[in-house]
Amino acid sequence: MQNGPLNMVYPTGEAGKEVADWIDRQVAAFRNYVDASTGSGAGAITLNTAVGTAGDVISGAADMLRVGDSTGQAIGEGASGSGLVAAVAQDVGRASALALTMAVPANAALRSSGAAASEVSYLLAPPRLEG
Repeated sequence: MQNGPLNMVYPTGEAGKEVADWIDRQVAAFRNYVDASTGSGAGAITLNTAVGTAGDVISGAADMLRVGDSTGQAIGEGASGSGLVAAVAQDVGRASALALTMAVPANAALRSSGAAASEVSYLLAPPRLEG
C-alpha cells in the first residue's frame, strides 16, 4: 500500500504537480509558437514580451499546485539538513500563496452571504494572544 487508500483516485498526492507540469508545458508551447510566428521589429518584441509576462504569471500560479513536492523529494532523496530546510521553506511559500489566493474569494463569499463584518474578520484574523 502506498500513500493512501486504494479507492482514492490519486493516492500518491501527485495530481497537483502533474497539473502544474501540464500547464507549464502548454505555456512553453505557446511561447515557442509565438516566438516562431513573429518576425523582428517593435511589434514582435512587444508581443513576445506580453506573452512572456503572461506565461510567467500563469506558471507562477500553477507552481502553487506543487505544494509538498519539494519536501517529498528532499525526504525521498535523503537530503541533508540544509537541503531539507530549503525544500520545506519552498513548500511553505507555496502553501502560503495558495492560502492567500483562496482567502480573497472566501472573504467575498462570506461577505455576500450576509455575514457580519465582525464575523468575517474574526474568521480570517489570526488568534490574539493576551497576557
